[in-house]
Amino acid sequence: MFRALVPREEVAAVIAAEIAGINYNNFKNSVCDDRLHGAYSRVWSTMAALQPTPPYSGTRGRRRPAQLAFPKGTE
Repeated sequence: MFRALVPREEVAAVIAAEIAGINYNNFKNSVCDDRLHGAYSRVWSTMAALQPTPPYSGTRGRRRPAQLAFPKGTE
């Protein structure tokens, strides 16, 4: 295992430059590869289900990951 020591300011500058270079409004819609888009959507859905109020749900409360619906063949 390797470890690199990088000053915090350098890391912050690189991250800020990467964020400034984002040129899309919606990440999931920017992904053209269908399989990759499906993978990103599943990650987003799983993480959304862990939030106390899932985004865009119009409800309050918590969903469990087992209650998520995935398109056939993408599990």
